[in-house]
Amino acid sequence: MTRTKLVLLVTIFTILLAIFGGLYWWFNREEFGSNHSPAGEYWGLKAVIQTEVDNYVDNQGELPKGAASPIGTYNVTGVGTCYIIDVCQISTPQGGIPPQRVPDGFAKIDGDGNDNFDDPACNLIPSSSGQHYVWVVNEEGYVYSVCDENSDGTIGPNELTDGLIDAIWP
Repeated sequence: MTRTKLVLLVTIFTILLAIFGGLYWWFNREEFGSNHSPAGEYWGLKAVIQTEVDNYVDNQGELPKGAASPIGTYNVTGVGTCYIIDVCQISTPQGGIPPQRVPDGFAKIDGDGNDNFDDPACNLIPSSSGQHYVWVVNEEGYVYSVCDENSDGTIGPNELTDGLIDAIWP
């Protein structure tokens, strides 16, 4: 076998190995946010919401905190006053979450002015009941969450900390 043929065979083998390695990785990956762990799901959704809030602000010049007036606020521990994000405003052509599917992680709490679905112009509903998180944004556009940890329909003082709380998801 000549040197040229050997180089050609090694090159073809290397390319095939790279392709099969890439396919193996693709079908067996556990990338951040897709491994279905509570932390991965929480942080993955938070990143999506942050991106959609940024897109909304870039396109509309304001925070997605309610069509006519702000839905409400929460005083997030260590952050301060944050506005409840209107899920409909980031689920429209200006936003990127498909309007027909609100992802797990958005809580619907009884009453008005306390969750992401409370804008009167919003007709979306949560993907399922038993969700725990209300997503909020501060004046600078950073996304945080508060958690109805025990699903009692209220956000108490101990539930005003941003982040995944006690591995509760969604």
